[in-house]
Amino acid sequence: MTKTSKASPDGFGFICAALRRDPKTPYADIAAKAKEKGLTIFPIQYGKAKVTLGLIKAAKYGTGKHAQKTAQANGKAEAAAPTPTRHKAATTTPRRPRAVSANGQDSTAQAFSALQDRLRRGATAEATLGRVREMVAEALGA
Repeated sequence: MTKTSKASPDGFGFICAALRRDPKTPYADIAAKAKEKGLTIFPIQYGKAKVTLGLIKAAKYGTGKHAQKTAQANGKAEAAAPTPTRHKAATTTPRRPRAVSANGQDSTAQAFSALQDRLRRGATAEATLGRVREMVAEALGA
């Protein structure tokens, strides 16, 4: 039977128990003891256990070191408030508003009026071409 390297909840409990006994126990010591017991643990579990037990502080999402650096680079005094977009349920998809030109018409109306103009010009050109054909036919005596 082979062991997988998957972290187990027992490992997290083991880490929490060890940190309750001695909060300053380094990860390497806890990892060695966990390996003896056949538990697989990862450093992220160690950090999460320290946060859970209140031994270290963790910044809320969107207010950490990177957010503070970005805010300072943008000239803001404090980091921005946490973004509410994480784990947000998608209720509706946003729709793109219709493009409106400077004269107040939307793009569909503009396209339709452009098509009408083109058809009018085509009809005028067709009528002119008909008259030219008649004149050529008269001149050639056909």
